[in-house]
Amino acid sequence: MTPFPRRRLLQFAATLVPASPIWNAGANPAPLRLAYYDNFAPFSSLGPQGEVRGIFVDIVEELLVRRLGWQVRHEAFPWTRAQQRVQQGEADGFITVPTPERLAYTLASSHWVTQGRLVMFVRAQDTKLRQRLQGLRSPDELRGLRLGAYLGNGWVKARFAGHEISFSPSRQHALRMLLAERFDVLLDSANATQAALRAAGLEREVLELPPTLDSSETRLMLGRSSFYAARLAEVDAGLARMRRDGSLVRLGQLPAD
Repeated sequence: MTPFPRRRLLQFAATLVPASPIWNAGANPAPLRLAYYDNFAPFSSLGPQGEVRGIFVDIVEELLVRRLGWQVRHEAFPWTRAQQRVQQGEADGFITVPTPERLAYTLASSHWVTQGRLVMFVRAQDTKLRQRLQGLRSPDELRGLRLGAYLGNGWVKARFAGHEISFSPSRQHALRMLLAERFDVLLDSANATQAALRAAGLEREVLELPPTLDSSETRLMLGRSSFYAARLAEVDAGLARMRRDGSLVRLGQLPAD
């Protein structure tokens, strides 16, 4: 599905009248309640003691707790339920990709929280294929090549529906299959795969190629009726500072799992 254009999203959001909670500097508000997807590692998941952990939590703790001094409660649920809790006012917000449906009951930060790029990886020694793919104009031009990905990569499945893809049990296994010439092109997240290559010492054997095949950005989204919605400008200012000092990118790096 083609991503909803950002300009149209902003135009859509501008047509909606947000709730306007009044911020009282002397008030002692209840903790901000954030609802996460409970099965979305490494971004958010439940730990062995029932705690919520992951990249989203790490960024929120740095931004809202340490830098802004807010109290935050992290809660995780099946994704449909997490969104319903925000929509019904049982939670203050979540971190996800803005859509018209979500913007109907939330306000989104202007700055992104995490970014993702879907790209191609090939064997460094396959110079002929590298030259061919660097002129890629459409993913349809990949037809006829042997494509690979790791099992469970829903991004690849959705973006390349209709393509024949060999799925490996893990990202590491997929890299081994690429090097063994079991397929020609590995489709994967740029940050995650680069981290895996560094961990395995394969940076010179496997190369990332342009162009980016798909991209996405998540935002911190607060319910329009939330007490904290009036402080979204503070969130944006904090995210901008974290972006400038590099901490946003550092905390958003995916692990080499």
